[in-house]
Amino acid sequence: MSQPIRISEVAYQCFHEAGHAVATYLFGGSVTYMELLDDNKQRSAVTRAIRPPESKQLIALAGFAAEYLLFKAGLLVDQNGTTLTEAAFIDQSMKNARDDRISYFGNDYSLSDGTWPKHLDERFMRVAMYRVAPQLELKLSQLDELAKTLETQGKVEQDQIERILEIAVDVRQRGYAIAKRDAAPSKLVTGNIRTCIAFYGKDDKNGVIFLSHFDRPCSVFGLSELIKDLKRSGCDLRQCKLYTVSGVWPYTQIILFLIAGVIAADPNFCPNLAHWWRYIVIGTLTLGAVYFAGTLPFLYLYWFVKTGSFRNCPKFLGYKAWLPAWIRTRVRVDAKEGVEPNVETYRETQSGRWLSLPGGCRELTKAKGSV
Repeated sequence: MSQPIRISEVAYQCFHEAGHAVATYLFGGSVTYMELLDDNKQRSAVTRAIRPPESKQLIALAGFAAEYLLFKAGLLVDQNGTTLTEAAFIDQSMKNARDDRISYFGNDYSLSDGTWPKHLDERFMRVAMYRVAPQLELKLSQLDELAKTLETQGKVEQDQIERILEIAVDVRQRGYAIAKRDAAPSKLVTGNIRTCIAFYGKDDKNGVIFLSHFDRPCSVFGLSELIKDLKRSGCDLRQCKLYTVSGVWPYTQIILFLIAGVIAADPNFCPNLAHWWRYIVIGTLTLGAVYFAGTLPFLYLYWFVKTGSFRNCPKFLGYKAWLPAWIRTRVRVDAKEGVEPNVETYRETQSGRWLSLPGGCRELTKAKGSV
């Protein structure tokens, strides 16, 4: 994105629509298609999408937010090729955002001269610039490519949009997903990992990947469902490279259980408590340390792999988040040949760099109702 864009050009409209498309995926929706329209000899564009009700307002802001990124980079010019002033940009962008303002505010507040009240325009622009534009900026290269594709082709379908934006299936807690190299989306992502375990693998030969997210001790027992689906997907389990990763090393839980066990073993603690009840309490706390601190899921996972159809042992990538409660771990797996899985840590308040789809994730059925 380096060439100036005239506000009268089709490229300007395409960038506006690409902003809506990227924001739709950022805020949990999906796009069916994007299309350029001829309306009384004036080119315009439209995006057909499935938008979550709670995100419709933010998505409505994204067209202006995309235009703002162009203006901030000094790439918007007028008919004479002169860089747009702030006043000229606001005037043009607000005309372009008529329908978006109605979607955002839920009503048409146009005055008799066609303009809107100044305080509403200022609120619309402020939220777009500070809440939506920073997130679009993280996907600027894909946004630019999508806008150019729309300008060239006139219409872009969902499959191509998701390839350009590098969309991944969002694997929820207690869920798993499988993807293939030759089908979109071909990427899987899961986040918010702290005491949870991510188990994932890749069959480079057949172009099949999988990713599962165990957030409770019992959810790991649903692995048999994953194996059945992998076989149906044409995955060669013997060729799979396997990985596991977790967020926080469970020393905090173990220490708490051990402290409670020491207290329970002290004769001065509840002196009237029968000895056999004391042993039951200590035994329960010990089992709790093993069960809830993540030890049991890891043991079962490795036992399952060793006694099942897999040939390779999972490569444990360690505990990534450590102690701070605001640190999370995120995993992304790509079916593209030769691309290794990506693991990173991020703050709870940070926006994810990856666009994801809420659909396509399956539940580990044996984990239903687990405590």
